[in-house]
Amino acid sequence: MATDTGSQARMSGDGILAVIAGSFVGAILVGIVLQAGLGRGGVLQFGALVARPEYNVSWAVLFVLSTLFTLLFVRFVSRSINSFVNRVISLSQRNEVLKEILVPLLQRSALTVTTNALGIIYGIAIWLVVYVLFIPLWLAFVIGVEAVAIPNLQPVGFLAWVLYGALVGLLYGLIMES
Repeated sequence: MATDTGSQARMSGDGILAVIAGSFVGAILVGIVLQAGLGRGGVLQFGALVARPEYNVSWAVLFVLSTLFTLLFVRFVSRSINSFVNRVISLSQRNEVLKEILVPLLQRSALTVTTNALGIIYGIAIWLVVYVLFIPLWLAFVIGVEAVAIPNLQPVGFLAWVLYGALVGLLYGLIMES
């Protein structure tokens, strides 16, 4: 987790490991899901962001984006995880349905369950802000690609980024609890 050192915050070795694992595995997952659902064009759109829609450039851009997204996730979660875990525990104690589902999971691994749920929410946010809006707007107005769907509401993109968020959240929780 991040530790405060006066005006700067440093990430622990476990936090760095979580970023490396999450960004690497997450990028591969997103690329595979997009390519399976959309063909090579699913991955080539990332290279198009830098006006180089080549396969190797596209994967490199996807890895860079995944690393940035994972860094943001780890940075945010490491600063506020205790309050989120406490909210999840409190919520599960007040609702009988949630109590049946969450209490056994929380007793086993409260941090991982919470970071996984936060990761899913984060994946939805990435899909909505980056995949649905930012990428198509960038391609259309900055790069000049014609016939770009704005907004880009492809279900396979939703699946890819939700899985990415779930995976990053899961890996972060597991690494921090180990």
